[in-house]
Amino acid sequence: MNKKTNIIKSILFLLLIISLLTACQPSEYKMDDMNKEESLEDTQEEEITLGVSAKDKDLLIRSENISDLVVNLYGIDNATAIILNDRVAVGLEMADGYQLTEDLKETINSTILENDSGISQVLISDNKRYLIRLKE
Repeated sequence: MNKKTNIIKSILFLLLIISLLTACQPSEYKMDDMNKEESLEDTQEEEITLGVSAKDKDLLIRSENISDLVVNLYGIDNATAIILNDRVAVGLEMADGYQLTEDLKETINSTILENDSGISQVLISDNKRYLIRLKE
């Protein structure tokens, strides 16, 4: 009886090991599939670029240049410019202790008009809500 019990225990132990090994196998394959899917998604995300035409890219570059020109003026911490046809809307964030005066508006206006011949009208605001909307 002792011998029969040992044989049964050995068979049960062997079956347990086999079932554990075979049960883990599909899970490993699933992880490989999941990793492949994640890798594929990462690759696809890297390949996605913003499709802009040459004209749109030119507008972006001009807008960035206008923003840079305005930020270089004294008392302005941040500027965002959006070009629409021959107009530009400029949102300003003034430095601490500075305010947007009529003289500063005129300086910004003349600086932009002198540096970008495609602009005929400049709209300027230091309202933070407009700056946030322009950035969006």
